[in-house]
Amino acid sequence: MTEMLNSLVSAIGDVCSDQQNDWLREALTKLENSKALATDLGRCSTQARRQLGRQPLGVRYSPLISSVGPVAIDHWESGDAGRIAMILLCLQREPEQAETLVTSLFRQGDESERAAIVRGLALFPSADRLKSLALEAGRANSLVLVSSIALLNPYPAAYYSDREFNQMVLKALFVRLNADLIYGLGQRVNSELSRMCEDYVDELLAADRDVPPEIWMALLPYASVKGVEFVSRYLDDPNPLHRYYSAKAMVQSLKRFPELRAALDQRFSLETDEHVREVLGAAAGG
Repeated sequence: MTEMLNSLVSAIGDVCSDQQNDWLREALTKLENSKALATDLGRCSTQARRQLGRQPLGVRYSPLISSVGPVAIDHWESGDAGRIAMILLCLQREPEQAETLVTSLFRQGDESERAAIVRGLALFPSADRLKSLALEAGRANSLVLVSSIALLNPYPAAYYSDREFNQMVLKALFVRLNADLIYGLGQRVNSELSRMCEDYVDELLAADRDVPPEIWMALLPYASVKGVEFVSRYLDDPNPLHRYYSAKAMVQSLKRFPELRAALDQRFSLETDEHVREVLGAAAGG
């Protein structure tokens, strides 16, 4: 955990001012020597965003490696990254207190603090015992909290049951998050999730509502004949996002549905959007 903590502090340091970095060093020193760890962590976490700001860490930094997969930090803001750094230091001191410390901080925190904690769940010791916090974030009526667990987070793919994972994917689609950013979707997609997505598309079309383009990534892998027809229809949709995601889903499912290659080849001959052509080219090259 020391290497992970050092990497995170370094990333924060590169986007923060000298004054902000001085505050972070003082906060970490205070926590390292604290005799009231939970109380001091709560106070420092509350101050972190105000003291460290909201600068994105940026793409220059590699993901932090957890036991269940890489945790991307390029989209993290400096204040939230500081919160995770402080938690990591405290858990380095008291690893057996991970569940108690993290849960207490989550319960006391505001929306931004809770979201930061959820983004870092996979980095913490005994991460599997923190699933209730992840599930609570996914059920929230807050895009910030739902995004924090659903997008670019390896925790659900590692610890959720199929039912829990499927519900998270449907919630992300319902609130119009980019489901293509759900970590491990390709590995965790299952027949029930494909069926649920087909039903959702049916509901949206019956209500004359827009279908989220990313849904094809979760619908096609175990699609029925009707589901395959849905995806094939949207390969020629005027919206390039629908063409992009239907093509991407079809290319990834060619082993299961080799009959889709003809439609992909035909679309490639007509396609003008460079991003869609790039995806279609993978099928042409295969």
